Amino acid sequence: MVLDPDLALVVGLGLVLFSSLSLVAAWIDRRRPWVGGVICAAGLGLVALAFSTSPEGYGVTSLPMVIFGVLGRYVL
Repeated sequence: MVLDPDLALVVGLGLVLFSSLSLVAAWIDRRRPWVGGVICAAGLGLVALAFSTSPEGYGVTSLPMVIFGVLGRYVL
């Protein structure tokens, strides 16, 4: 089973977005951001996987279409 590059990109961007909240909360509380760092690394890994396996590549203008296409395919 092969992971869809568009799905990997959207999930990776979501993980990076949510981990940034954890990283900021740990920074404010003066704690070590272990969980946020691991989740951010996993998200960045998925984004890198998506960029390396996508046959046509991604651009800034194509990101909204990719995000809404994945939401339409897998959520709705």
